[in-house]
Amino acid sequence: MLGLLAVLVVMVTLPGLLGTTAHAAAAAPPKPTDLETSMMNSINTAWTLVAAFLVFGMQAGFVMLEAGFARKRETVNVLMECMLIPAFAVSYFMPLVMHSCLDGVTAS
Repeated sequence: MLGLLAVLVVMVTLPGLLGTTAHAAAAAPPKPTDLETSMMNSINTAWTLVAAFLVFGMQAGFVMLEAGFARKRETVNVLMECMLIPAFAVSYFMPLVMHSCLDGVTAS
């Protein structure tokens, strides 16, 4: 309780000590250039792919964990189930992603 009180006191007194004010109606930042937009898109795409690779790596770990907890006679069934579920998920999800990415794009 004392820590919460200390945090509240700091929150109330610190802005007054610094003497800064909030400028809510500041000028809009400049619009990014085409090069900056292209770089941001490349970085976002790379990060999304890295995250997807990490998720599939975790899936492999969970498969091994679940296979380790299963009986010997059930191991093949567990492995097949854990491999088919992501395959079905990707085969269902990718058309949705491609449709949203290509929405409005016409072939020329």
